[in-house]
Amino acid sequence: MPESACKPLIAARQAVVNFAVSGIEQVWKEGDGTLLEFAEGLGLLADFSCRSGHCGSCKRKLLAGKIIYQSEVTAETAGNEILLCCALPASVEGQETVTIKIEL
Repeated sequence: MPESACKPLIAARQAVVNFAVSGIEQVWKEGDGTLLEFAEGLGLLADFSCRSGHCGSCKRKLLAGKIIYQSEVTAETAGNEILLCCALPASVEGQETVTIKIEL
């Protein structure tokens, strides 16, 4: 197995986040918080309740890119669904700025 296949995902330092439904695209930087906090800071309204990955209210589809969770989540997600309240853009080896696309 290649060594890179075994490396765990880590948070990106910078990402271009595309919110597909609203048409907003903005640069997220390390320290900007979770994707839910980032979206709220841009004036986007996303459902949420617990902010800890347990209720699933903030579930959205990840249309492109990769994320990591900053804390353990227990809410169920299917396939390409993510929990915005705990999600951060994941780094991609060789890319200084990554791109993710979210259905919001």
